[in-house]
Amino acid sequence: MGQGERRAQASVGLVASDFGFASEDAALILRCHGTCLAPGSDVTAVVTMRVALPGIPGFLSGSVPLEVEVVGSARSPVDSLTEDS
Repeated sequence: MGQGERRAQASVGLVASDFGFASEDAALILRCHGTCLAPGSDVTAVVTMRVALPGIPGFLSGSVPLEVEVVGSARSPVDSLTEDS
């Protein structure tokens, strides 16, 4: 895992903990568009986690889902002035 991946994972963990979730609950996938981390290429981050629905009693688990999958994504260009370029 490279430095960028470690930083992204740390950011995901920080945001998850800010909202009361464990960092292990959030799955991060990074995708490169073009040559990975080359100036001008794009990086997409996708974060997925299961979130319990509040106020639904457990006995309804066969009728209604007790949790939902929440997915967020962001795409950003790689800076042309990166240290590695």
